[in-house]
Amino acid sequence: MLGHSLNFMLVQKNDSVDPIVETTNATVLENSFQTVEYQGFDSQIGHSFLIQKKGQITSFNLGLELRYYPSYQGFEGTRSGASVFRPSINESLAYCNETPKQVSYQTSVTVSQIKLLFECLGGSNATVKGKLYFDDPVIEWEVTTDAIWVGDD
Repeated sequence: MLGHSLNFMLVQKNDSVDPIVETTNATVLENSFQTVEYQGFDSQIGHSFLIQKKGQITSFNLGLELRYYPSYQGFEGTRSGASVFRPSINESLAYCNETPKQVSYQTSVTVSQIKLLFECLGGSNATVKGKLYFDDPVIEWEVTTDAIWVGDD
């Protein structure tokens, strides 16, 4: 006997929640738990974010850098398993430029975010978003890349 399934989903926009998103000139994201400040590029740790926890006397730096390992191209020996994914060199290489094309801050009723847009190898782009929700101690990081460049070399 063949089984058939038919499902429907209704999606409606709720205009009463968080209708306004504005781009600001702020350099700090803040809620009742912490502040997050983008401090630019640091050659030691990459893109530096200073995070200060308000309930504790604690602050630390978060470094973020988009990097990759060139893949191993030879197939001597084993041709399957984890060895297929091993890198061809031991050090990672920069995937995107050190200086972002754009840094913007947005804020709304429920969330504030910083968005960094990078130009990467092969003309593709990568976007890094740091989101700080109001009344939530978690910082959400989202990294999105365009198609990954595959060179001829």
